[in-house]
Amino acid sequence: MRLPSVESQQASRRRRSTRRLLLALAAALNLAVCVAPAAQTVFSGLTPDRLWQLVRAGAPAVSPDGKWVAFTVTAFAENADLPSVDIWLVDSAGKDEPRQLTRNAGVDFDPAWAPDSRSIVYAAVTDDSPHSQIFLLNLRGGAPQPLTDLPTAATRPRFAGASDTVFFQAATFPGIGSDFETLRERVEDSERRRRFARATDTRVVGTYEQDPELIQHVFSLGLDTGVITDLMPSVAATGSVVPFEWDLAPNGRYLAYTANSSPPPYVSRNSDVFLLNLESGEATNLTSANPGSDTRPVFSRAGDSLLFGQRRRPDALDEFRSLIRHDLRSGKNTAVTNSEQLSPERWVTSSDGRQIYFLAQDQGQRKVFRVGAAGGKARPLTNDGSYSGLRAGADDELFLLHESLLEPPAIHRLDENARHPRKLTRFNEAFLQNTRQPQVGERRFPVADGSQIHAFTIRPPGWRESVRWPVIIALHGGPHGAWLDEFNWRWNLALMASRGYLVVALNVRGSTGYGQAFASAINGSPLELPSADVLAAANALAEEPFVDPQQIMVVGGSYGGLLALWVLSQSDQFARGVVHAPVVEQRIIYGSDYPWGRELTWGMPPWRGGARAPASPSERFQQIRTPVLALHGEADTRVSATHSRLLHNVLTDLGVPSRLVLFPDEGHSISRPNAAKIWWQELFSWLEAASEGA
Repeated sequence: MRLPSVESQQASRRRRSTRRLLLALAAALNLAVCVAPAAQTVFSGLTPDRLWQLVRAGAPAVSPDGKWVAFTVTAFAENADLPSVDIWLVDSAGKDEPRQLTRNAGVDFDPAWAPDSRSIVYAAVTDDSPHSQIFLLNLRGGAPQPLTDLPTAATRPRFAGASDTVFFQAATFPGIGSDFETLRERVEDSERRRRFARATDTRVVGTYEQDPELIQHVFSLGLDTGVITDLMPSVAATGSVVPFEWDLAPNGRYLAYTANSSPPPYVSRNSDVFLLNLESGEATNLTSANPGSDTRPVFSRAGDSLLFGQRRRPDALDEFRSLIRHDLRSGKNTAVTNSEQLSPERWVTSSDGRQIYFLAQDQGQRKVFRVGAAGGKARPLTNDGSYSGLRAGADDELFLLHESLLEPPAIHRLDENARHPRKLTRFNEAFLQNTRQPQVGERRFPVADGSQIHAFTIRPPGWRESVRWPVIIALHGGPHGAWLDEFNWRWNLALMASRGYLVVALNVRGSTGYGQAFASAINGSPLELPSADVLAAANALAEEPFVDPQQIMVVGGSYGGLLALWVLSQSDQFARGVVHAPVVEQRIIYGSDYPWGRELTWGMPPWRGGARAPASPSERFQQIRTPVLALHGEADTRVSATHSRLLHNVLTDLGVPSRLVLFPDEGHSISRPNAAKIWWQELFSWLEAASEGA
């Protein structure tokens, strides 16, 4: 037998690495949840094929002079499983059409500007390296220039301070520092070992795509010398247990980053924000007094303060985030927002540091808010869909991605008061243009305790109230999530409506965007109130003259699948059920790649002194009479495919019609077009069989 050459083995590793990154990017694009008030784009007849032909714009990166915006464009060729991801450029005034900057056969991402606005740095996976590396592109001409050749992935390049230094993030092992030859040896040894065995003695189980001992550090690269230096050689708790997030001060003297402060085996986690003086090498923990999660440090553009998010309770999945301002002169931390109402997600400051702009969910939308740097009442600046990718321009304009149920994300520019919007990209408008459209609205359903729950309704093209329509009740995951006014690549509700269904997307109790009390109402009993909400909405819909009460379906993924099964065990009024990656047995969820914080939501498990086992659909299999379709990725590490196998086998044994569809190479969401098309085909075939009496 002829053994493969070293060169062929390296090429194979490059292909696997490129494939993993592309799949990760595609999966990330599928994780958003959607729903919306009416949008401007007119379309109908959206199909799974057409959904995957839409171009996906990434977050904007604004040039320092404010004239240009760089961004990524993700596109899938016909019958391709992996996308092309390239960097594009558009003028910030929106006068000219966007133009493509890179044409790599792999993937280009994370663009950032040089201080003179004449060049960009970015990360890319190419045929020359098994990992992403950093490149420099002069916009006045010339080919991209590779800046790194590391044995691990280099990402998130940026400039700060001097224009001759590039900073970037890369994986390393503790104690390696800038000894890249030793790092290469450690990586090669880890890859050889992990081909045969993968071990851990902590709660970090993950997907094992990489060694759990790998951590993340920030490095500097001198453009004039080519010297790469590890700026955090003594830091050992970044990136393997809590997300690694970092920012550089405008003058380049300070690095703020997050690191885990809890000891192994990480029964709970504590993400803290650290401030590293790059001149002295001294690091200070700015949040040592807080036992909860401190995240996403961002320096003010004036350089006088640092913003970060804070939760007070360790691993509290329901807790809203407070926005904290750390004054770099006094060292004082001040809460800027009221976490009882809003949970900020992303934030930037005005150029003088006096105003803070942030994104937060509110009543089914992700809005832009403004608050003074000293705190006070936050004012919503938008009410027209959902925004993401928040960036500030040179003159305090805001650059963001805007989307709605009917419109994929497009880059918009707003002034500092969020007025005078200008759309800078229009990739999908001509493709989606048509004469008929779904009709999108909102509704509130009264529930048992006298309160109300919010829902979005998406009516099919050709809607008439004189017709009785089949209904899809859609349940989101989480449980602390929400259907938002966003274009959903995974559960596209407009696509469901275009098939001839009235789609009702419920934000039941436990959902985010309706205040802290609403989100926390389900703690310790995550199914009782939400299932009552679903049944109240289903009963109200069944009384409507435009609803066929015999054709009400319920669908949901992850926690939404769990909730759907729980509802089906309480009522036989539903014609069909569809669950994707559902939680079926709560004990098995502790085998997840994310075991933290479960007790607060579900109650203590028996091995921790719980009075009873957490509620599981498996306890109520005998009460389910509705036919159920289960869809599941076999590579799912968040909710194992064992859940769906258990569901299907037991329902079949009980004589309940059931169908199981497994996707061998998919994870918690479906990330590839060919698999997604089968997913949609199975979903619609199952639902439409109800009207045929099957």
